[in-house]
Amino acid sequence: MEYKYEMFDFAVLFLILMFLPIGRRQQFVMHLRSMVKPGGAIVIVDKVNTPPGYVGTCIRRLAMRWKIDNGASHEDVVKKELSLAGYQRPLDPSWLEPIAHRWFQFGEFAGWIIERGE
Repeated sequence: MEYKYEMFDFAVLFLILMFLPIGRRQQFVMHLRSMVKPGGAIVIVDKVNTPPGYVGTCIRRLAMRWKIDNGASHEDVVKKELSLAGYQRPLDPSWLEPIAHRWFQFGEFAGWIIERGE
């Protein structure tokens, strides 16, 4: 977050915002947005808060099922989930969506693109 970025054409924030302090995420993204050259973009993919109640429970379970179906062991899935407690805080995209276009969502993960016009 303290890196001195130069102007750039394209950046990818892939699964990192969920590990930044919640109070600094928006400031960080807005700073990056100010560094995008005309015609450039920032692509963001991150974990989001699931809906409350049973729907959210189902989405989390489907994500775990997908990981297991794609080769992760039950033990590894549970071990990883427990290791992230206290470190990973899913994104609330309400501050992001006024400046970004959502282009992707799969379960607990979503993607946005921030474009800078010519």
